[in-house]
Amino acid sequence: MVKTRLYFIKRIAINSMTLAAVLISLTSLIVHVTHIKHGEKYFLENILDLIQVLIAWNLFTRKQLAWTIYTVVISLEILLFILYGQWISFMSVLGVVGRLNLAINIYALAVLIIFRDSFKRKSARLLSREALIPAGVMVFVFVFAYSIKPNFSNTVDIFLGAGNTRFDNIACITFWLCAVISVYMALRSVFAGGMRGRSQRAYARGLIKKYGQNPSAYLILEDDKILYLGQEVEGVIAYGVVGGVAVVLGDPVCADEDFANLLAEFRVFCLSYDYQCIFLGVTDKYLALYKMLGYSTVKCGEEPRFELEHYQLAGGKMAKMRMNINHAAKAGLRTFEYKPNEERDIKLERKLRAVSDEWLQDKQIGQISFSLGSVGFDNPMDRRYFYAADQDGTVVAFNVYTPFLGTDGYMADITRRSHGCPGGATEKIMYDAFMTFKEEGYHWASMGLAPLANVRGEGVKDPLTVKVLDFIYQKFNIFYGFKDLHRAKMKYSPTTWVPGYFAYSGKMLTPQMAYALIRVQNTGKVRDLVSDLVHIIKTKKKRKQAGKAAA
Repeated sequence: MVKTRLYFIKRIAINSMTLAAVLISLTSLIVHVTHIKHGEKYFLENILDLIQVLIAWNLFTRKQLAWTIYTVVISLEILLFILYGQWISFMSVLGVVGRLNLAINIYALAVLIIFRDSFKRKSARLLSREALIPAGVMVFVFVFAYSIKPNFSNTVDIFLGAGNTRFDNIACITFWLCAVISVYMALRSVFAGGMRGRSQRAYARGLIKKYGQNPSAYLILEDDKILYLGQEVEGVIAYGVVGGVAVVLGDPVCADEDFANLLAEFRVFCLSYDYQCIFLGVTDKYLALYKMLGYSTVKCGEEPRFELEHYQLAGGKMAKMRMNINHAAKAGLRTFEYKPNEERDIKLERKLRAVSDEWLQDKQIGQISFSLGSVGFDNPMDRRYFYAADQDGTVVAFNVYTPFLGTDGYMADITRRSHGCPGGATEKIMYDAFMTFKEEGYHWASMGLAPLANVRGEGVKDPLTVKVLDFIYQKFNIFYGFKDLHRAKMKYSPTTWVPGYFAYSGKMLTPQMAYALIRVQNTGKVRDLVSDLVHIIKTKKKRKQAGKAAA
C-alpha cells in the first residue's frame, strides 16, 4: 500500500511538472519571438525554450537521457534569468512570463532531483549513434567558424545570434538546427532495461522446458524479444516495447506457485517505466490471477489442441482429412524428419528456404513476427522439422514444431508450401508428425492460436473491445485471413479448443495498445504495411469490376 501511494505521488509530481514545463516553455517561446526581435541572450533563450519543450514531453515516458538533458537546460535557463532577469520590467509581459518560467523551472529541478530514480528508460544504442551525426555537424560548424574568426569570444557571439554577416547567420542556424535534431533523435525511441544475451536466453530455455505451458512459450527465445528475469522468483517474461506500451507474448514462464509474484513484479516494473501493458495470447489457466492483479481480459481467439493418444484418422469427422492425406500419398509424397542437431544438410536447407521464400511471396501482408517463430536452421535448439518430398526428391512443403507443456507436446509454429504443391501435403506432414510425437510418448499437440475466432459470447467487462475484435474478424478477412485460418485448423478435428486472451492494464484496450499489437508483429515499416493494405484494396476493387464486366 505504501509503495502504491508513493508511486502515485511520484506520478502526480512528475506529470504536473512536465505539463507545466511544456506549457510555460511554449508561452515563453511565443512571447520572446513576438516581443523581442534581436539580442543574443534572447536568441539563446528561444533555442533553450524549443529544446525544453521537446525534452519535457519525453519526461512523461521516464527517459533517462531526457532527465539528464532537461536538468542541464533548465539550470541554464535559471542562470540566464539570474544574469539578465533584473533588466526586465517586473510588470511587463516578459517580466511576468520570465518569473513564472523561473518558478516552474525551480519546481521542475526539485522534482527531477528528488525523483531521479524514476527515470530509468535508456536510449536505444542505434538511435543514440544516429544522434551523433548532427552533433558531429555542430562540432564541424563551430570549428570551421573558429578557423575563419580565430577568436573564441567572437566565435561564441556567432552562435549566440550576434553575428552580422550572411555566413554568421547560416552558421548559427545550422548549429542550432543540428542541436534540435540531435536531441530529437537521441530521445526518439527507447527500450526498457531488459536482457537479450545468450546466457539469459539459455537460462530462459531451461525454464521453458520445465514450466512452458503456453504454446507460445518457446518463441520467447527469438531475437525480437526482450527478457524480463524474475528478481525474487525464478521466471521469465518476454516482451517488446512500442511507444509507451509493453507487449508481452504469452504467459509468464515460471512454477505455478510463483506466478502471482512474477506477474506482480512485472506490473511494478511497468509502472516504474510508466508503460501500459498488454499480454498477447494468454491461456485460461492463470486468468483469475491476472484479474486479481488488476488486469482486464478479453478473448482474442482459440487454439486447437490434439490429445495424441486418441487422435486417429477413423471416424466421420476425419473424412476430409483422410481424403486430403490419400490425395497427397497418391501424388507420391512422403514425409521425412530433418534433424539438423544430428547432422546438417545444407542442400536440404536451401530447398526448404526456397519453399519458404516462395510461400512468403504469396502473402498479402508482410511476414508476421513476434507471435510467430523463425525457421532457425542456424540455431535449431529444440525445434523439430518435418517436410514432404515427391519421388524425385523435390521438397514441396515443410512444418516446424516447437515444444510446449514442459516438453509434453509440440506446437506447429511454421507451415510452408510451394506453388505447385499437391493438395493434402500440409495435412500429411501434420498427421505424420503427430503420429511420430505419439510414438515417442508425447501427449499433446497444438496448431497455435486462431486469432479473433469466436470472441463473442463470454462475460467480460469491456463489451466495446469485443465488438471491435469481432468486427475486425468479420470485415478484415481480406487483409489477414482470420476466417480462412480458423476454418483450416477446424478441418484437423482437434480434441479441444483452448481459448486465448488479451490481458491488459486498465479498464479498456486503448488505441495505443491496439497500435502496439499491430506494430510489434509487423517486421516492415508502418508505411510498408499501409502500402500493402492499399494494394489489397485496389486489387479487390479491380476483381469486383472485372466480375461485373464479365457478368
